[in-house]
Amino acid sequence: MVLSIAIRTGIVGLTRRTLAVQVPCLNEEATLAQPIKRIPRTIAGIAGIEVIVVDDGSADGSVQIARPAGAVVVELPRHRGLARAFCTGVQAALQRGADILVNVDADLSLRR
Repeated sequence: MVLSIAIRTGIVGLTRRTLAVQVPCLNEEATLAQPIKRIPRTIAGIAGIEVIVVDDGSADGSVQIARPAGAVVVELPRHRGLARAFCTGVQAALQRGADILVNVDADLSLRR
């Protein structure tokens, strides 16, 4: 699973931050539920955790898998590419008040 982390800078005095885990996806119906379920829902020192799936114009049932698994879904109207999906996820996380952002892989292709 690919993992990248960003922390909002300039935040002083916060002891409990909020975490957004974004999962960009394109036609990942077969594997999407697995990484969503692997994301912990509580972490010591983190006030709240939210999973954000950015659907990059999927033609399968990715969105129908993500919502019942507990993710907030942001849908791009058509395929725009991983970079656009990533940027859209960053914007969504910031709009939702995330202090920390983690990006994970939707298709589990880079397992270790």
